[in-house]
Amino acid sequence: MIDRLRDIDSYKYLEDSLTLTDREKKLVKVFSKWLPDQIVDCHTHCNLRDHVQEVDEEMYHQMISTFQGFSLEDSHRVEEIFFVGKNLKTLRFPFPFRGIDMKAANDYLLTNVKDPDKVALCGIPNDVDYTISMLRTGRFAALKMYDQQFNPPSEQIYEYFPPRILESAEKLGVPIILHLPKTITLCKNQLLDIVNTFPNLKISLAHLGLPHLVIPSLEETYDEIAKYPNIYMDTAMIPSKDVLTMALSAFGSKRIMFGSDEPINLIKSNVYQNPKLGERIITEYIYHWVDKEEHEQYKKLAVGATHMHWPAIQAIKDSIENLYAPEKQSEVKNDIFSINATRFFKFA
Repeated sequence: MIDRLRDIDSYKYLEDSLTLTDREKKLVKVFSKWLPDQIVDCHTHCNLRDHVQEVDEEMYHQMISTFQGFSLEDSHRVEEIFFVGKNLKTLRFPFPFRGIDMKAANDYLLTNVKDPDKVALCGIPNDVDYTISMLRTGRFAALKMYDQQFNPPSEQIYEYFPPRILESAEKLGVPIILHLPKTITLCKNQLLDIVNTFPNLKISLAHLGLPHLVIPSLEETYDEIAKYPNIYMDTAMIPSKDVLTMALSAFGSKRIMFGSDEPINLIKSNVYQNPKLGERIITEYIYHWVDKEEHEQYKKLAVGATHMHWPAIQAIKDSIENLYAPEKQSEVKNDIFSINATRFFKFA
């Protein structure tokens, strides 16, 4: 196996992200006026580069390997730029994919995260005893586990969320953050099996169940899953107003929670339709995972690209304004950006 970690310069990537263009500065001002004063971000990643032991070849070519090192200090820099004048509370957990010393990363957050922020445990599928013992400490607000902890990535939820761990989380009242192995329409039966087997387990579906665009059967799937009151969803990195509107229509404003997916949301990109590969993103900055041939052919489409953070926020704004009367929008906004996550993850 070739270790590609040394080829990833997360520090330069971050500096590029935090060098705002005039357009991005304008977006900060516009959304600072629109966002509520109280914000809970329930989906962020944070660990040190020292915690990353290796990056295998497959992981190297994925966008999620962009920021191998993203410290608490880095996160605070982002907060000062993106959430000017806001009272921000954050749920933090390590990058959950393979190659990371999860125990060290969990310890780093437990030791250094201060109130009012909280920590979600990144569990280890192959170390059930460790994961359960950490849950029992009562120091974690949630549990996150991930299909990318396996190579190839797991396609079965029970493989990376073993039943013994789910049973413990249910008994202890610890919510899980569930990143599905495929879009929710393809994982519906797996999810239904879990909620029927563990009826008191609190579940937050990451990324609204992974549909970045409206896909066949999405509305029907949302309607069916929404019947289970213990299932919530976070909005992390979903740029589609139509997807947000479907989610809000099915689940209502009391079970949708804001998540940024920091620092992946700092990548500057535009979405385009590749005639052979379908929907793709194109960036001005040539990150290590960028396909050089594709970039050369389509780089003009990346001119003026902004952080992925902004389309996701815009989608929330558009869906609220699309679904709710003006006199109701402030209440819904507060639900999504603060109140729901405060209740679900027991923020003070």
